[in-house]
Amino acid sequence: MSGEDRGECGFCGIRAAHAQLKQCLRCKAVSYCGKECQKSAWKEHKGTCGKEELTLLQVWERVLLALNAKDWQGVLAWEGRATALVLDAGDDEERAQIL
Repeated sequence: MSGEDRGECGFCGIRAAHAQLKQCLRCKAVSYCGKECQKSAWKEHKGTCGKEELTLLQVWERVLLALNAKDWQGVLAWEGRATALVLDAGDDEERAQIL
């Protein structure tokens, strides 16, 4: 398993290959090792699901993780979020710094 990209279950903390973890389909910001952990975490996670503030760099890191996992829907979702961050940038000078 050397060189394999690894992540951590958002509920129990077990470390596993990203390919083995299942992302929250709604926000894709947290991954779980199985349905039991996802269900157990939902009560707490639903309050923040899709509401976390991420930097543009963090969003692009998630795009790359999705590309690595060949998660094409995830790639499209995160690219859309990156575009929204750029478009929401305050003024033209700030937008130019992001790009």
